[in-house]
Amino acid sequence: MMSLSDGSAAQLTASRLLREATAQQHLAVEQLPAMRALLHDSLSVPDYVQVLRRHHAVLAGWEQRESAWLHASGDADWRYQPRSPLLEQDLAVLRATPPLPAPAPPAPDACNCWGMLYVVEGSRLGGRLIARRLRQTLADAAPALTYFELGHTDAACWRRFQQRLEQALPTPQSRQAAVDGARAMFAHFHTHFALETVA
Repeated sequence: MMSLSDGSAAQLTASRLLREATAQQHLAVEQLPAMRALLHDSLSVPDYVQVLRRHHAVLAGWEQRESAWLHASGDADWRYQPRSPLLEQDLAVLRATPPLPAPAPPAPDACNCWGMLYVVEGSRLGGRLIARRLRQTLADAAPALTYFELGHTDAACWRRFQQRLEQALPTPQSRQAAVDGARAMFAHFHTHFALETVA
């Protein structure tokens, strides 16, 4: 596991450090059956609804708790776009209801929150791949891809977020707190996506 006391770690950008420090947890989430099913030809609309509901459960509670911080975290170049309304829109198209929000993992300070936000913002990149795949394999889901297609709306958003992250995490201590937050968020995703298995 990467330590911020390593000289090599000190030379990394904040986003690169977070990516390397959470790589194993990220992979573990991607390999869960519910996530892998999104790229399978056999995915059904009910399966897709399950996945949307899991995303909503994880994100809605966190967005509700951190609403004020998320609003204040933006600057002139980057602002957070809430995911819960997009998920609710997609679920409504499929005539499904969102679940109750799950309690978010603790975030003792803003640096922890930045780490959690890194996980959520980074998911936009994978969402683009998922959306393209679903348009090919599950035509009935095409009207309900607002959440996963968010990454298509502004291709430069990730670069601007990385710049904002660099400003927010200038010290090794702040970056370690962000790593802790990112790991907690990946664990949160893993817990809730492991609850249901998509056939």
